[in-house]
Order: sequence, then C-alpha cells, then structure tokens
Amino acid sequence: GQSYAIVGNNGSGKSTLLQLLSGIVPASEGKIIYQNNNKNIDSEDFYRYIAWVSPYLELIEDMTLLAMIEFHQQFKRLAKDTNPFVQKLRLE
Repeated sequence: GQSYAIVGNNGSGKSTLLQLLSGIVPASEGKIIYQNNNKNIDSEDFYRYIAWVSPYLELIEDMTLLAMIEFHQQFKRLAKDTNPFVQKLRLE
C-alpha cells in the first residue's frame, strides 16, 4: 500500500536499479531478497507484489488496446475488468 519514487541525476543508476528489482535484468553480483510483511517472497512470485510505471513503455503498434491489455494481464491481473471501459470509449 505504499509508493516510492527513485530520483537522481542522469546516469546515477535509477533505471538500472529498477530493472534489477523488477527482474528485467539479472544481477551480476549480490542477491535480491523480496519481502512482504517481513516474510520472504519467492523470486518466482515477486511480480505479484510490484508494479512499474514508466514513461518509456514500448507499445506494440500492431496491437489493439484490448490485445495490449490481454497481453499485460498474462503477467499481472488488473484490479477491475477493463472491457466495459474499452467498449464505452470504442477503443477495441
């Protein structure tokens, strides 16, 4: 239930840190331990506890909005059903 911001100068390692924590790139040294309420989270399940918001998300131009939502739901379910929203805005 908390949000954090990583701030720093260009080249200070913000993106690298986030990529390491999110599992996008493997750590070349050390070990990352994921915890929730002081209980270790298996490294295979940590994605269920985090979300990443970034202005540089790559959009696949050939996908419809619905296809993109379905693609991302394979990794993490959305809090609410988005289909009525998509249909109402005619973004299918």
